[in-house]
Amino acid sequence: MNWIQARYDEIKKETEAYQDQLARANDRAQNVATSRDDMDRVRIQNKYNISNSIYSELAKQLEQGKMQVKKDTPVFTVVQPIAVPTRASNSRAKTLIIWTFFGFILGCGWVIGKEFWPKIKEMFA
Repeated sequence: MNWIQARYDEIKKETEAYQDQLARANDRAQNVATSRDDMDRVRIQNKYNISNSIYSELAKQLEQGKMQVKKDTPVFTVVQPIAVPTRASNSRAKTLIIWTFFGFILGCGWVIGKEFWPKIKEMFA
């Protein structure tokens, strides 16, 4: 895959260079039409065509390689190994026990205080 990517980049630069050469040759030959200029343009055009076909083929191979990597890459990955907890992580039971105990103490205080409240009120009044 890396080799294809490197060769793809190399051929891409080469194809762009031939494309620039062809454009310059076409610009030079607009006003003057000689056999030598025509021959140079045809030679550069042939090199460009070959380079462009190799570039297209490598682009196809590169895309196929990328698709193969995506196909072979698993969708699910294990982030952490499985571990059995050593203590309960649910604090709901603790909360229920604490509030039940608090309610019991408050209820006992209410029952006892209801009996003694009138006596305490008379003492200070």
